[in-house]
Amino acid sequence: MMRRLVVGMLVLTAACLPRDNPFDRADIEDAYAVRISAQDGLTVHFSPLSGAGLKGYRIYREDHAGNRRLVSEVPADVHSVKDEDAPAALALAEQQSSDATLYYRVAGVTSAGDEGPISRRSDEASTRILPDTVIDPAVPEYITGVSGVAVVVNVSPPKSGGESARHFRYRFVGGEWGEPILAGPLVLTGLRDGRYTLEAAAVGAQGDLDLTPATASFTYDFNVPEGTSCVTAVCSEGLACVEEPVGRFCRRVCGGADAGSVECPVGTECRANSGAEGEGACVVVAALHEACHDRLCATGLICTDAGDGRSLCGDPCGDGNTCTGGRACLGTGEARGCLPQAAPLASCANAACTAGHACEDFGDDPTCRRICDSQGGCEVGELCQDLGRADLKICR
Repeated sequence: MMRRLVVGMLVLTAACLPRDNPFDRADIEDAYAVRISAQDGLTVHFSPLSGAGLKGYRIYREDHAGNRRLVSEVPADVHSVKDEDAPAALALAEQQSSDATLYYRVAGVTSAGDEGPISRRSDEASTRILPDTVIDPAVPEYITGVSGVAVVVNVSPPKSGGESARHFRYRFVGGEWGEPILAGPLVLTGLRDGRYTLEAAAVGAQGDLDLTPATASFTYDFNVPEGTSCVTAVCSEGLACVEEPVGRFCRRVCGGADAGSVECPVGTECRANSGAEGEGACVVVAALHEACHDRLCATGLICTDAGDGRSLCGDPCGDGNTCTGGRACLGTGEARGCLPQAAPLASCANAACTAGHACEDFGDDPTCRRICDSQGGCEVGELCQDLGRADLKICR
């Protein structure tokens, strides 16, 4: 009698399950292969199950103690879900417990509404794979009298033992995230006077972000001084924001009725209408034959391509300028300038090298070297090596 009852129960259970039961497999807890990514918020990814009668999936968020919360229920053809509440949930978990790990688990659901076995816990499906961020030492609450705010951002590898994080990105609350930069010292310049909250989030090797960024709040009370970047900043009184080849900087106002007889510092010259509001300003200039990749040329000169990735200030080429006496007219279009020519192995500190040569100017003795390629072209005892500029190779 007992045997007949057991058989009857087995037949009844089998009849309730759909044909080709999606849960009828030994490794069902691992079959979902759940993992998370956090490049743009936290997204849960999982592999689909096969079998008839599968309606969809339920995705759960679970803390270290096993408390589980439903994140989403999706149809059978959806295999990834974004958890919009993950940052808030993780921040709360960090407040409540020394182990703030959140695990994501998936279970299939039949057309009848029955839930199958749930996926197994794993590091790949938990916030243990995410890097961590720390700002240390703490940033002072009030900062004044300095042109920049120094912050040290440290990043830690995932708790799962994954590859160490080396980068972080940052923003001020309300602003946009910047591109990832190497962890370590960060100097914030060009700040307007006011109250700031800085956020820094570590970036893992796979691009995963720390969902609970480190923060530092401070008050900055100093307009930026002369020579400091004026991107998103207000220059101090008597200064104008000037566009230069490598950015915008606060420069001394000169000329005009309001400036009186202001003298420009050495290495600068007064140039009309150079400020962002049309003011005359003392711009940093390069003299004749000096490098101009980071400065404007002095009045009457033009920034000329020397032919090897450098730029030097030269006299404009024109009908009345034939560039005689070891000089050549280089550059293109309106940027054609007259520059002295340096022979092979001669100094090129303030000159362009002759054709087929490039200036190796990374040491104390800039020298014209022969240009080569990977096939050779160097003398015996020389090697064809990268110049480190303009994709050129030179013989050393």
